[in-house]
Amino acid sequence: YLDQIMAGVPVSFSSAVKQVSFTREGVRLATEKGDLDADMALVAVPPSVIASGRLRFSPLLPDDQMAATHNMPMG
Repeated sequence: YLDQIMAGVPVSFSSAVKQVSFTREGVRLATEKGDLDADMALVAVPPSVIASGRLRFSPLLPDDQMAATHNMPMG
């Protein structure tokens, strides 16, 4: 079932995203392998990665969302 949904959707594994930039056209992901432009993106990371600043957002995430990454229990 998932194969049908994902048909034609580019997926990149093992591409560490360093920055997510929201643009008028969609989103730009700055990765260790180069930039990727897309209409939308799903970036799955633990909240601690966002809280640490290792993943940057432009524009910045709202203060309440950033605070949530610091207050989320781990484990």
